[in-house]
Amino acid sequence: MTEIYLDETKLDFTDEDKKATVFDLINSLEKELHKERHLVAAVEMDGSLVPDWHSKEVADALLSEKKVIKIFTSAMNEFFLSSLEHSKEYLNTIKSNIENIVKLLRSGNEEHAHFMLSKTLDDIRQWIKTVDVINKGAMSDNITLFKQDPSKYHSRILKNMEEMKKAQENQDMVLLGDLLEYEVMPLFEEIEKEMFGEENS
Repeated sequence: MTEIYLDETKLDFTDEDKKATVFDLINSLEKELHKERHLVAAVEMDGSLVPDWHSKEVADALLSEKKVIKIFTSAMNEFFLSSLEHSKEYLNTIKSNIENIVKLLRSGNEEHAHFMLSKTLDDIRQWIKTVDVINKGAMSDNITLFKQDPSKYHSRILKNMEEMKKAQENQDMVLLGDLLEYEVMPLFEEIEKEMFGEENS
């Protein structure tokens, strides 16, 4: 029988037909947590934290297949403020990586630059998704996190990413470096200032 904990409290969750899923469990808990302005912040299964517990693969997993499931909660305002700080840190990491890529391109270390750029582009896509989820969640609870709506920057970011992709395909390293240094970096500095209300760092 699966042991289920909400923070440190063991729950009596009935699963007679052994067909209940992780989604069923979290969904039922969130309905009650929402009333108290709390939400699920993390999920641990059989001793391991599950970072992608929102994914379909995890949500569809049967509770009966797990020995111990621990659900950790957080107050909504604390969760969103923590998420805001993480998104700031994520953005600073992206900016730092862009600076390093430009240096590599300018010094002729193109292979390493391409490797870093590929990862950084993935990081940018993930940052956009993460910020979007955080913002929508906060807005649904009447919490304003960002000084500007993040979605207003999405098209500009994606446009720059498309231009960088074309420069890569054409092997135009000078253009790629210029795009990163004079288009992408200033855009992220603007985002940092306008969304988070912070001067360039």
